[in-house]
Amino acid sequence: LAKTAGEDDLIHSVSQHMSRLDLQRQTSEVMSYHRRTGTLAVHRRAHQTLAQYGQVYGALTLPTSVLQLAHWVTWMLRLRDPTLDSSTAELYAGVVSDWHQVAKEVTGVALQNPCQTPLIRQLLRAAQRGYKRAPKNKKEPLTAGQLVRVLHEGFDKATVGGRHDHLLFCFLCFGPLRPGVTVALVAIYTLVPDPLCPLGLRVQFSASSDVWVAENRVVIRVDEDKNVDASKRRLVYIPAGVFGVDLPGELEMYLKVCSPPSGRTLFASPTNPRKVIRPHEVGRFNDGTYTATCAMVRRAFARAFPDSEEWERALLGGGSPRKTLAILLYSVYANMRLVADFGGWSAQGKLAIDCYIPMTPQQRCRKLQSLLTDLVANNELTLEQANICTR
Repeated sequence: LAKTAGEDDLIHSVSQHMSRLDLQRQTSEVMSYHRRTGTLAVHRRAHQTLAQYGQVYGALTLPTSVLQLAHWVTWMLRLRDPTLDSSTAELYAGVVSDWHQVAKEVTGVALQNPCQTPLIRQLLRAAQRGYKRAPKNKKEPLTAGQLVRVLHEGFDKATVGGRHDHLLFCFLCFGPLRPGVTVALVAIYTLVPDPLCPLGLRVQFSASSDVWVAENRVVIRVDEDKNVDASKRRLVYIPAGVFGVDLPGELEMYLKVCSPPSGRTLFASPTNPRKVIRPHEVGRFNDGTYTATCAMVRRAFARAFPDSEEWERALLGGGSPRKTLAILLYSVYANMRLVADFGGWSAQGKLAIDCYIPMTPQQRCRKLQSLLTDLVANNELTLEQANICTR
């Protein structure tokens, strides 16, 4: 069925205008201009799934036949190994629909979009009833006491991996940033000899770096995230002294003693995480970004709480630090708008005037710096637990 349908494929309709590779290349180039990074990743996964389908059935990778598209959707739901849920199949069908629209604009040929036909719409609606995604186990936040222990006892900062993980955890928690945003941050910097600075080096950040230090606080530029676009980029500020962590100093020390490659992601994974940091020896890093935030959080929790059970650690994930700060902020200040401002969430019932009164960097930093004391005052944290931060 798929192979027969492929004979009526888009490529046969436009072969007199351009080759299949040219069409795919031009379509991809056009799409890349108005899609954020997360959306482009979905497009790549949809293309990979189509390529797998094409290898199995000898079909071309950009179908316009309604029958071929219907068979591809059915294959994803029932025949692919592993199968995909209905939401993913519908998402990928939407990607193909986008490609058809752009291909129509690129070629100037009046192409039919099979995704807009009644059969495909009916098929996707039916799939929603019978092939739903299995429910995910939501990851839990840390308590205030657990957060303090993990921050100060969960990382071996004598090693490259320990410093890397501690810095990553602080970005996730105090940003509070989503894991995918955090591991994509690019640091562009140079180390300048300066006898007045620790280790005789001064970190000089490029103006195009996503991360830098200014006025004793870390500044993070978020260009790609939910609720963020070219006209609404977000700056995140994390000062020194949050839960006893000097994050600006930690960032600069990490760059000095571990030296992750400038111009690449700040959180490139160390080749040897257990390597002990020694003077004049820089760390080595893999080409891929560090995406295993879930494993990192569980590893830190296990080190801070060596008697913890496996099921306790399984409740935690890469999003746990972000959830933790949101819950602690609300428990102390009971202000949903404040929490939304910190995490970049879209607040329901937001008024137009809210755009004119965002939190200033100074207000944000003061809230973070006073949070530990306020948690003690609200009985969310004992004085003994808080003292761990000042040892």
